[in-house]
Amino acid sequence: MILGVGIVFCTFPSCVRAPRAAAQYSEVPQWIQGDWTGIVDDPGVTSREIWLPTGGDSIVGLGLQIEGADTTFREDMILHYRPAIQLAVIGVNEGGPTIFDQDEVGDSSFTVVNFENPFPTHIRYWRSGDTLRARVFKEETSLSFAFLPSATTGDR
Repeated sequence: MILGVGIVFCTFPSCVRAPRAAAQYSEVPQWIQGDWTGIVDDPGVTSREIWLPTGGDSIVGLGLQIEGADTTFREDMILHYRPAIQLAVIGVNEGGPTIFDQDEVGDSSFTVVNFENPFPTHIRYWRSGDTLRARVFKEETSLSFAFLPSATTGDR
């Protein structure tokens, strides 16, 4: 199966808001880049995340859930990493991108927040060995995801 990666650049003023904190990555965060396949319990479902640098101060991401030959979920993401972390999630909520601003940042992790979003209010990505992990949450409600390098991209 061949997947097309749609790259969406957010240039509208509504896509960029003032960052919460000054901590930043000085270069593209290498730890999140690549083609990742989700670890799932259902053998008929495949989840993927693909993160590619744009050549500027952003990385574009594509999140997919595939059941058989059908894509049942898609979200496009833009991760701005300078001057501070900001994540735009496109295609999930009506009315344009949902913007999450930096809350915490580490060498191989970040958390972004948007307290006005119904769910999630927090998105956290981190690297644990060869595994890319993500957690989306609001108060006690939480969804966790784990991804391994896709066979097409080899080890990182």
